[in-house]
Amino acid sequence: MRAIKTILVLGILSSIFPPYAMAFNDSDIYCSEIIGSDDLSQFHIAACKGDVEAVKKFIEKGININQTFIVNAWPFRDENYHYEFNALHTAVMRYKYAEYVQELPEPLGGREREDINKEDYRRIIELLVKNGIDAEYPFRWWSSKDIKTPPDHIDEYRPINLASNYEIVELLKKGGAKTSPLIFSQKEGGYNYFRGNIIVSGKIASSPTYYEGDSWNDLCMHVDRDTFYLIPRVNDFRPAWFCLKVDRTLLTKMKIDGEKIKHKCFSGFAKIQITNYRQYIGEDAGYDGAELVKLIKAKDYSYKKCSASDFFQRAR
Repeated sequence: MRAIKTILVLGILSSIFPPYAMAFNDSDIYCSEIIGSDDLSQFHIAACKGDVEAVKKFIEKGININQTFIVNAWPFRDENYHYEFNALHTAVMRYKYAEYVQELPEPLGGREREDINKEDYRRIIELLVKNGIDAEYPFRWWSSKDIKTPPDHIDEYRPINLASNYEIVELLKKGGAKTSPLIFSQKEGGYNYFRGNIIVSGKIASSPTYYEGDSWNDLCMHVDRDTFYLIPRVNDFRPAWFCLKVDRTLLTKMKIDGEKIKHKCFSGFAKIQITNYRQYIGEDAGYDGAELVKLIKAKDYSYKKCSASDFFQRAR
């Protein structure tokens, strides 16, 4: 029974909260598609290559460092991939990749280890932040069957999602990047644990329960744009969502009908205070969790009869 519930919860998460998966080094893909002799193209090419002096000269020349570049790249399975990025996204991603390459044992990495230097990308990040780049503007990518077809979904990553360590995070903060006020406590059992309370808002949902006795599936929240930055997501590409373990006390606090959600799809909007946040960092399928402190606001609660598959479609 526990296995069924786990599969169901993970199915919900993949449907309500679509996975934001991206290639480890997408910058290699989109950098290779930047073609042009104009200043904007050459500026972005310099950021891709880690050419600190060239980036500095373009900045001194007055280039608009916040201007994004859009390329269409990597046809795969009859789909076209589209990337929108600025020089900061590239520098942060290339820093991350350089860090990865330099840690590879010999002979892995090879010439690439010599060709890519994370310190060059750190200096470019510093230059861009110092000169006013927006460190909150998201990197975007989407896919479609052809260029003219509008996408069903656009994935967005804040620069902090791309940062591989807190040295880069501190640089991004100087550029206006928002970070979670939660305090890291410990790493244990596939989770990072945090201290502190935050108030978040967004869509909450649960599926019909496969249960024995007094049992419910977890209640999960997809945090909205107003409060998503409060969720710890450094070097983490997933969207801002987490789950609360349901018992009668939580249902009472959330003003949710515990009997109805055993048999019906539930969704609504809530603003809640949470504590003891845990960020899943394991390699298998998993999700974040937290404990409810109190319900601040709730609206648009609905309970609709459905199967699990119906729920997945309705909740997207």
